[in-house]
Amino acid sequence: MNQKGQSYIEVLIATVILGIVVVGLLHGVVAGILGTRSVDMRTTAVNIARSQMEYIKAQPYDYTPPYYNVLPLDELPQGWSPSQIGIVATPVDGSQYLQLITVTVSYGDGQSFTLEGYRSNR
Repeated sequence: MNQKGQSYIEVLIATVILGIVVVGLLHGVVAGILGTRSVDMRTTAVNIARSQMEYIKAQPYDYTPPYYNVLPLDELPQGWSPSQIGIVATPVDGSQYLQLITVTVSYGDGQSFTLEGYRSNR
């Protein structure tokens, strides 16, 4: 009779240990999924900023910044809107022929990615 009681306690202890291990593994899986989502959003924001910069450089030069257009809605990934993109064009040293273009893409909870580049009138 004493042996049956010990087997039950051993199974109970093994079950508790297994439960603790499973909870730890699930926590790791959830953290990995959330991290992947964050990286995906940042990568998409970087790609949008680069596309926006190329879009601006392809447009006719504007001597009166910051009046460059934002990418058309059909060129943005699903779930992203033009309101998440900010563009600032600043003349460099008062020049009419060289501008510093700053593109900021907002995403997530207050996060953003900023890309800077120069544009000249050639």
